[in-house]
Amino acid sequence: MKPTRWPILVAICAGCTLAGMGGLHAAETVVTADAAVVSAFVWRGQVYNDEAVLEPALTVERGGLTINVWGNLDLTDRNDAGGRLTELDVTLGYGREVVAPLYLEAGVAVFTCPHAARLDDETFLGGGTTELYVAAELDLLLQPSLTVSRDIDASDGLYAQLELGHELELSPKATLQLGFSGGWGNADSNLFYFDVDGHALNDGNLTVGLALPLRQNVTVVPALTYTWLWDSAIESGALGLYGEKDLLWGGVTVSITL
Repeated sequence: MKPTRWPILVAICAGCTLAGMGGLHAAETVVTADAAVVSAFVWRGQVYNDEAVLEPALTVERGGLTINVWGNLDLTDRNDAGGRLTELDVTLGYGREVVAPLYLEAGVAVFTCPHAARLDDETFLGGGTTELYVAAELDLLLQPSLTVSRDIDASDGLYAQLELGHELELSPKATLQLGFSGGWGNADSNLFYFDVDGHALNDGNLTVGLALPLRQNVTVVPALTYTWLWDSAIESGALGLYGEKDLLWGGVTVSITL
């Protein structure tokens, strides 16, 4: 994967866009800062690090426009990248409710790896890529959503993810969060990420979390996720490249909304 400077360009353009929207009194700007300490770095069934990582994020929302900056820092020397920023992603999207209960969103996500992380003596994570995505969500029971991402840089692949979620208020100070997601990749995507030349179901994920509001704008969420791979060929590819075909992992996220 080749390096890209798109995150800087996206951030500058997004900042200018938000600044230009200052006169829209009807639109409210919401800023959320997250910091997660997690026992592993897992993405679409790929276990990039099976030891502790720090994953900070900043999200700005205004009038349907969303800007998200997300990073991963290895906290150990598992991949010879301890204490370094191994990934930095910038996502710019715009969404709106088309007709109740349907919500649509589209955008661009740029992935970069400022400091390559070594998985073994021959495999390195480095460079970056860019994806375009469209997403649809229904404001119904289980909040079903479908996101389709098209890589336009490194893999030219297609990845689709179905998500379901439900929240159950246990008390005014505790909300149980349940989630499921499943992903599918086309031949180009699977060849690039799993060395498997064929369409296949990729990952499945079950998550349980507990949202604990500490004050009006601060929430702590301990969560646990089990990730697995549906397809045997994808499992074999994952074992060869990442050393894991399933994993139970979790952590704690602190969110502050401004």
